[in-house]
Amino acid sequence: MSASAIVVVGATGLLGEALIELLAERDGLGVEVVALASARSVGKRVEFGERRLKVLDLHDYTFRSSELVLLCVPAKVVAKALPRIQAAGARVIDFSGHLADLPPALPWVANGAVDAAASAFRAAATVNAHVACSLVPLHTLAGIEDVRVNVLQAVSARGRGGISELAGQAARLLNVQAFEPKLFPAQIAFNALPDDNDFAAWTSDLAVLLGIDATSVSLSRAWVSVFHGQTVHVDVLTRKALAAETLIDTWREIPQLEFNSEATLSPVVDGSRGDIIQLGGLRVRARPGGGSRVSYWSVADDVRHATAANGIAISEILIKPDQ
Repeated sequence: MSASAIVVVGATGLLGEALIELLAERDGLGVEVVALASARSVGKRVEFGERRLKVLDLHDYTFRSSELVLLCVPAKVVAKALPRIQAAGARVIDFSGHLADLPPALPWVANGAVDAAASAFRAAATVNAHVACSLVPLHTLAGIEDVRVNVLQAVSARGRGGISELAGQAARLLNVQAFEPKLFPAQIAFNALPDDNDFAAWTSDLAVLLGIDATSVSLSRAWVSVFHGQTVHVDVLTRKALAAETLIDTWREIPQLEFNSEATLSPVVDGSRGDIIQLGGLRVRARPGGGSRVSYWSVADDVRHATAANGIAISEILIKPDQ
């Protein structure tokens, strides 16, 4: 099915802007790109390569059946807008997690494959898009028995509000001024905060992408005083013995991955490298009775790569530009 336009809902948010930036790099995939947002952002302009797109009102926009709609807004906004979009016959990619009944879409791995005939898609959660690319080949080589994913999350995951809160708190602390936490439960500036949310949906999705039982997956997260980027420590128990060199050689064949055995990974430096996931700190140890214990660090730009680049990959499968 051809598309006449890609409509980005939430075009003035961090994710919306990242998607529009990547679309500009790909010449809009050969179709028109439309920027939508709430009434308070109407009339603003967003960068689209050498052009600037005028932001239109989501509430007033009339969707068409030939459009692909990228939903980069909170789940409650998606829930309100979705019936109108689907009634028009447009296809959607949801980044909010609202379409929880759909499987996670991540074209970079086999179990995240996209059915181009479907009308709705749920993009894989950011952390799963980040780690699945390195975990799937590991599972293929040695079989994952247990995997633990520990995430150090920058405030960019809370959008512009998270970035503003960190910047504001830091400025006030340096000037010995009081402040009131808003998006975070306590001071986030110069700090780290454990996140005690239930990540059952994320662990279930990661298990789907890996093709293993969900009870073999655990995930934890802490917020850190960093503006952008996602740092992940992965610890895996494998069924078969695995040589570090074999895993590294396999990783180096995957376009989304870059392994560096020398440098210290940094979300500030390495996490800004767009479409690349940086891997390092690999340790492989033999387990008594067989198998290996594998641990490593992984860093990515959580907005541009782990979320937006996946959305573009899904879109590329769905869009057939008119020649």
